Amino acid sequence: MNRELLPFIGTEALAAGTVTRRSLASRHDMVYRNVYLAKGVELTPDRRAVAAWLWSGRNATIAGMSASALRTRWTSYRTKAKFHQSLTRGFHPVIWPTV
Repeated sequence: MNRELLPFIGTEALAAGTVTRRSLASRHDMVYRNVYLAKGVELTPDRRAVAAWLWSGRNATIAGMSASALRTRWTSYRTKAKFHQSLTRGFHPVIWPTV
């Protein structure tokens, strides 16, 4: 998949100098807090799963239909992003609503 079509973490992109605050606000849509996708790029189930994983701090395991979305194209666009985080950090399974 083309790198420009993938979600990314805003603070990492700002630190790397690949975007400015202005371009982040004007040329990208926020998918989850601090996770962005370029404007005009469709938020498909596989991109939603990657965005949820990035939001977790890259510490989650993609699960259920979200995992399926990464492997196949037979997933509904209404699929919610689902992943599991470590319970030792006080987190529980998270299911994000359809945007």
